[in-house]
Amino acid sequence: MFIKSIAISFLIYLSSVSILSSTYDCNNYNFNKEEVKLCSFLQTKKINKKYNVELLQLNQGNIDEVTLRLFKPTHLKKHKANEKRANNTLLKHTDTIYKHIRKYRTVYAFTESKYNVNKEIIAAILTKETWLGKIKPKHDAYSVFYSLYTKTSPDTKRNKWLKNMGKKNVYYISQYCQKHKIKLKSCNFKASYAGAVGFPQFMPMNFWLMKGYKTNKPNLNYMPDAIVSIGSFLKFNKFKTKIDYKRFSVLPKLEEDWYRQSFKIDHLKYFTNKKELLSYSMNKSALKRLNLTEEEKKNIIYVNKYIKRILRYNNSINYAFGVLRIAYEVNKKVK
Repeated sequence: MFIKSIAISFLIYLSSVSILSSTYDCNNYNFNKEEVKLCSFLQTKKINKKYNVELLQLNQGNIDEVTLRLFKPTHLKKHKANEKRANNTLLKHTDTIYKHIRKYRTVYAFTESKYNVNKEIIAAILTKETWLGKIKPKHDAYSVFYSLYTKTSPDTKRNKWLKNMGKKNVYYISQYCQKHKIKLKSCNFKASYAGAVGFPQFMPMNFWLMKGYKTNKPNLNYMPDAIVSIGSFLKFNKFKTKIDYKRFSVLPKLEEDWYRQSFKIDHLKYFTNKKELLSYSMNKSALKRLNLTEEEKKNIIYVNKYIKRILRYNNSINYAFGVLRIAYEVNKKVK
């Protein structure tokens, strides 16, 4: 009798598991082909099936047309040109950036000590990203990446990358919300058209590097947490020693030359020399054009290391030059 009872209980258990499994089978919902693929992928990543399906249902059909338009190659070319102008404009506001550092000097001192990242670099990134928190993102991160995945045709190498990026970041958002027990309707993060979140514009795949200032629940829309989180990110991405700004005196000359040459070359080939000497093809004519002293050549190698580290935050060289130049000029004001 006892064995029979166990057998019946086991059959009931199997039946309940089967029903639960089929209930949240991605094919049982009004999902289109791409949504089924996305749903199935998330379930292989140990996202709770019920949470996964309901979160996808909640966002189903929320296509961000602005994101799709702004990710077109034609817009990206304009963005590169605009970024140079933005860098020059931001250099006029070094007093404002310095005052920001003074306002949060305790937080910056904590972050410099913990992560060994210059406060001017962090402030420059916050300036470039959201003008020290003044620019308020208007998009929803889940919707951005859901749109990129479901509406991008993988017909080119770039589009395959975009589609995969969309899929991965939907996963990271779902993972973060599930881990922190965030309710479905609250699992929405204000983001840029590119899906970057908060004052420092973190991509969801980097949420795990968020750190709070005197809290275990960081908020990227809270300036102290944003400051510490950037320090955490850069420290993880090889920013191991603070900048010696005395060696950055070559930076303005290097930046000016880059802007003159940048639209003539592939920026990904900007770094080519085995010794990491920054140039376009590292031939003698390039060095002659730059008219460098021997000391400047050594300092360019030094500057190059930090350009590469900033590129881990944003893969635009215009961006990297902007951050470093702003930091360099602000440092002149810091006592």
